[in-house]
Amino acid sequence: MTVLVIGEALIDLSEDTRSVPSAVAEHVGGSPANVALGLGRLDVDVDLLTSLAPDERGRRIAAHLEASGVALLAPSWGAARTPTAHAVLRANGAAEYTFDLTWTVPSPLRIEDHPRPEGAELSPAVVHTGSIASFLTPGCEAVLRLLKEARAIGAHVTYDPNVRPALIEGEAVARDRILAAAALADVVKLSDEDAAWLFGCEVEESVRALLDLGPQLVVVTVGAEGSMLATRTEWADVPSTRVEVIDTIGAGDSYMAALIAELLDRVVERHRRAGDLERWELAEIGARCAAAAAITVSRAGANPPTRDELDAAVREAAEGA
Repeated sequence: MTVLVIGEALIDLSEDTRSVPSAVAEHVGGSPANVALGLGRLDVDVDLLTSLAPDERGRRIAAHLEASGVALLAPSWGAARTPTAHAVLRANGAAEYTFDLTWTVPSPLRIEDHPRPEGAELSPAVVHTGSIASFLTPGCEAVLRLLKEARAIGAHVTYDPNVRPALIEGEAVARDRILAAAALADVVKLSDEDAAWLFGCEVEESVRALLDLGPQLVVVTVGAEGSMLATRTEWADVPSTRVEVIDTIGAGDSYMAALIAELLDRVVERHRRAGDLERWELAEIGARCAAAAAITVSRAGANPPTRDELDAAVREAAEGA
């Protein structure tokens, strides 16, 4: 089963203000690209539709993704320059971003028109998008159409708003675009900060508001305090996995990748709906996703775990329980 990820891939210019003088390092990033990378390392068959330039940074991104099993779709090479994000790391490891990018979706604009690299027709079981791709013009309108097509062909749709205030000029318009994408998703994962920006209320109220839009499963991550996973009938609060934090870049994306991998195993392969997951399943899913995020924050940059690393971390946590 293939997962199609749609969205930005870029170079993170990470400036660490904890060192004197501050040091700048370059890492491959972009929320959707990080999710694709995480899926590839979890041995999931994954394709990425993005927008890169055939420059040094673009080729570096492609090589990095392909080394972890991500298939970069051919129409992705249409940008004038490869985008960048300048991430400033604060004392607690959290990052603040400024961006240099233009988001466009390469044509053709139909999912079935994108042949896989080996020539087989693309028929994704899951289509994922998020972050800049879902609210920044001109590409966001095309992304919304692709999500509608995904639902029409029976694919499961997953979405992570991963709001980037630095790129938002009109908050009301961006909020409407994000909620329109959420309404097309089967599963929405977001941070508590995203929930507050979208709804301006308590997390629990935000979860109910999202479920009312149509998703079957809503997941909210709350940093070091853990995460909550909710369907219309079940709710699970899951603690985070405690580790020494190097930086938080890519943590939510690693969580998202592990979540999609779990959905493939527990929902898609078994012909179930995400809304049918039981509380104990939500707890197990949340624990595995938390372990993936913990591994990522324990090392620099968006560096998600392999399947073997994640399996080992989950076993270790179970043995220590």
